[in-house]
Formats: sequence, structure tokens, C-alpha cells
Amino acid sequence: MNAVLAPAAALQRLHLRVEGAVQGVGFRPWVAQQARRLALSGWVRNDGQGLEAELQGPTEALAAFAQALQLSPPPLARVQRVQRTPLVVQPHEAGFVIQPSRATAPQALTTTLPPDTAPCDACLDELFSPGDRRWRHPFINCTQCGPRFTLTARLPYDRPNTALAHFPMCPDCATEYTDPQNRRHHAQPVACPRCGPRIALWAPDGAVLVAPEAGTDAVLAEAAQRLRAGQVLAVKGVGGYHLVADATQAAPLQRLRAAKQRASKPFALLVANTASARRWVELGEDSAALLASPARPIVLLPCQPGVTAAHPAIAPGLDEWGLMLPSNPLHWLLLHELAGRPADPAWRHTEQPMLLLMTSANPGGEPLVVDEAEAVAKLGGLADALLVHDRAILARADDSVRRPLGRDAQGRPFFPFIRRARGQVPEPIALPGVPADAPSVLATGGYLKATVCLTRGNEAFVSPHLGDLGSAASRQGLVEAVTRLQDFLGVRPQAVAHDLHPDFFSTAHAQALAEAWQVPTVPVQHHHAHAAAVLAEHGPAGPALALVLDGVGLGSDGQPWGGELLRCERIGDEFTRLAHLPALPLPGGDRAAREPWRLGAALLHTLGRGGEIAQRFAAEPLAGSLGTVLDRRLNCP
Repeated sequence: MNAVLAPAAALQRLHLRVEGAVQGVGFRPWVAQQARRLALSGWVRNDGQGLEAELQGPTEALAAFAQALQLSPPPLARVQRVQRTPLVVQPHEAGFVIQPSRATAPQALTTTLPPDTAPCDACLDELFSPGDRRWRHPFINCTQCGPRFTLTARLPYDRPNTALAHFPMCPDCATEYTDPQNRRHHAQPVACPRCGPRIALWAPDGAVLVAPEAGTDAVLAEAAQRLRAGQVLAVKGVGGYHLVADATQAAPLQRLRAAKQRASKPFALLVANTASARRWVELGEDSAALLASPARPIVLLPCQPGVTAAHPAIAPGLDEWGLMLPSNPLHWLLLHELAGRPADPAWRHTEQPMLLLMTSANPGGEPLVVDEAEAVAKLGGLADALLVHDRAILARADDSVRRPLGRDAQGRPFFPFIRRARGQVPEPIALPGVPADAPSVLATGGYLKATVCLTRGNEAFVSPHLGDLGSAASRQGLVEAVTRLQDFLGVRPQAVAHDLHPDFFSTAHAQALAEAWQVPTVPVQHHHAHAAAVLAEHGPAGPALALVLDGVGLGSDGQPWGGELLRCERIGDEFTRLAHLPALPLPGGDRAAREPWRLGAALLHTLGRGGEIAQRFAAEPLAGSLGTVLDRRLNCP
């Protein structure tokens, strides 16, 4: 519909700049819909700074647009700043259009994307409605849901810059894409069974068991049958592969523990909905809301009475499980198939008995497997079949993990992160008190549970969880994460921070990057880094006391530290070590940080109870000899 022209004297024209997470959220269609509703003329487009528009119309209509922008922007958007600049009226302009995105030099990028989100209710209604053309389509999405970060190669967020670049839209999808009234208007990953990606089932060696041409139903039927039979599937998701099995059967869990050398670490689990979760765990109102949130994290929850005794192989020795709800359409479809393909879409709201093990497919602590070649090479000994698809994963993203801890001092639900990844990345962390034009800093992290972080102004962007840096694959994952963050944000760091330990790969890579970029390095003591991170996130005005009960880290005196009380200054790298736990020998050196039982043995030895080591740690093959190692102080820094 064309805008209704008012007399030139009554018109105003504004240039609008909207910054924040405003791409990949349906913001351009939203602006176009509001403009047409209010009879405004002009245009809107994406660029490297976010969203840009010119709006023209009566003063009252422009005021109504501003009110809508403030009160009801697109649900997934995160608006940080809006700039309005008056322009000269164009009296003969009519209509409102979405223009092609404007290319921006990488160093000028200031926008970002929202994280990947689970399918919205509207998409799920279509997914489970037999008459819909996207009935059981494993890649259904719209402007309000679906993958973003993991399928985007670069900004601005346009289809040619995503994993859908090689999937031309069919006429029906193209019509939806160009229809301003359709919720898939300018939805970049839009696709359907006719033109979109497809799934297939492969043998562990890559041989095709069920080809894409057989159809989604045939692939899912075979996959579900194998799960019922106790097999393990490697399933390609949004940010990587999962190893999936029926968690109510002990045999596949025991097999996975042996193959992954994971004797006691708990497995994550997938259930259909909160009603199904309550079958297994205690679920309060706040935890239920977190579990069902668009981010779909793994949530650590206390088990119902008798559950852990009935299923001891899921989380040995623990009385809590890590549960999540489906984070993508393929997860939903696996559950739908196991439920017998119910025709009523309401099935997804009722309690379901399915309990699926859903653990990350990263053998030996390596980065998450993301493509088919990796899956065949690395998962053959873990999975009986591979459920694959041909939509590329452009960024690894493991599942986020959160723990409910009641409410904070302001009465808000408190859910600290155990792991920050899918559903949260690349959402930035605000740095209170840091200037918006602060120089960019890259931090390469430590050795265990590694991530990297890049700042842009007063925001910190943390990579997905990368794992431990003990393998070549993990180290390459860190190199790739640095490159992706830098390219994605379009910044060149002015300094590189790294752990004080000189032998960490993260330290060596930081030093190599700093030399190549001709910028300074900033060595940071391990425990001080933990304290400084909390200070940066919360921004107190003055010095603070920090009790850091972390593991081992190299101290500024060249000795191993652990269990530190520090006085930290708000600005700069100054801190004072006020007190610490008594030093313990580290049998095996750095290996003791990866195998906590060694520290337990060292504590027994220090207490004069070294004779108990072999008995207390009987499951560890080296426990019998560790007392002698400690007696002689062999490799015990």
C-alpha cells in the first residue's frame, strides 16, 4: 500500500539509526509493517552498524512510530541505541520499501546477531499439523525463531551470508519472503521440504542407510527404531552433533561411558516439555520458565525421590540431573516419531514418557563435531548410525548449562551459568563503567574449559565453550574461535591478554597474535582473572575483596597458587595477595588440575594419612603408587 501524501508543510523526514542485536530478528519487516500502518514513506535496510531507515510523514505518525519502537519492537531484538536525524522532505516520495543491505568495511561493524533460539509456537503448530506444507520439516523457522549465529558466516545478516546461500527458494518460499504480512518476510533461513536442506541416515563409516530421497518420514522411522533397540545415534543439530540414546536403557549408557572414558560424569537429558520433566525432577515455576525459554539451556535440577536409584548410570553419585527441552525441529521430530507420530499438535504440551540421553559429540574432550567428515572420522566408535543433514554449521556452539540458585537481592530469579554457549552466544556482556570507545582487547583464556573473549567498546563477546586445550583439535578450535570473533565483530584488538602460565597453548597463541599485530600482551594471574571478570561484569566503584576458590594457577611469584583471598583494584591490573590456603604438592604437576583425585591424595598425604590413598581411590589405576610418588616428591611441584 502506498503512503498517503500529506501537504509538504505538514511532513517531516527522519533518518533513523538503530543499534544493537537488530539483525536476524525480523526488524526490517517490522519497520516496513509499522510504516505502512502509519502511512509513512521511505526505506529501511541493514548495514554494519545495525539498521538504517528514512521515514517521512506527518509529525503525529512519526511520533506513533517512535512509541511503537520503544514499547513493542520485535521480540528477539535487543535495542541499545536509537539515533534520529532530521532530513529534507522529499514531497513526491510514495511507498515504503526494504532496500538491499549496504556493505560495510569489517572494521566499521558495530552490530551483532541474536543467539540461536528454539522453534516458536507458530512454527511448532505448522510442524505438527498434517495439512501444512511444512509438516515434519526438520528446518522450519521464521523471523521470530531458529538458528542465527551458528549459520551466519558474516554480517550483514542476508541469505548469501548464511548456510542457506546454496539453497535457492522455491516460488512458495519466495512469496512468503517478499510478503510484508507474512511472518517469514525477509526470514533469511526460510525453506521448506521442496527447496530446503534434507536429512539422511548413515552408517558409522559414511555408507548411506536411508537416503534423503526416501523422505523425512523414512529417515526418522529408522532412527527411532534404532533408539528403541538400544543403539546410539550421532545427531547433527544446530551447533554440532549430539550422541543420543534411550536413557531408560542402561546398556547404551554404559557403552558410552566406556567409549568416552567418562566413568562418572553426568549425562545431559532431553524431554519433550515441562510436564514430562516433572516426571523425573522437581521443577519450580522459575526453573520451568528457564527450561522452556527460547535459549533452551540444560538446567540442573534435583531429582524426584527414587529416580536416581532407578537410573544410576545417568549421573552416578548425584541427586540432580541436567535436563533440556528440544532446541531445534529435529529434536522435536525425534520425540514425535518415538511418540508414534500423534496427529494432534497438542501432543507436545502433554506428558511424554521419552527420556533421551543428549550428550555432546566431542570425543576425548575435543571440540564439538560439526560436519559429516568429522563425524565419520571421530564418532565411529561411539555411534551405531549418524543422523545427518546438508545444512552447514558455520560456528560450533555446545549447549549452555545453568543452575537455579533461588533469587537475588532484588528478588529476581538467579540462574548462574555453568557453561555459556548455544542460546547465549553472541549475546554480549555489558561492562559497566567502561567507555563506549574503549580499545578492543582479546583474551585467550587458560587451559581447562577454555573460551576466548573479545571486547568491542563497553561490551565483551565470549566464544562458545571450547573444551580443554590438550589436543591439536582443541587448539585449532581456539584459533578458529579467535578468527571468527574478530571477523564477526569487525575489530582489531589493541592488546592481547593471556594466562600467566608460559606453557599454555593459549599463552603461546596470544603472544604470536600480538607479535603479528604489533600490539602489547597483558599477562594475567589466573585467580586474579576470575576476580577481575566478576568486577568487570558488575562494575563496583572501588576496590574489592575477592575469595577465589578455584583450582591451581601459576602465581605471580612463579609458584602454584590455589584458594586465594585477593584485594583487587577497580582499574588496572593491581592486586594484593592477602591470604591463601596452605600449599599442597601436585602429584603429576598440571595433571593434578585435570584429575582432582590426585589433590585428594595429596591432602591425605599432607595429613599423615597416605596409607588410605589406595583404598579411597581404588578405581584409579595409579592410586597404589601415588603414595610413593608423594613420599619421594617425584614430579610434585
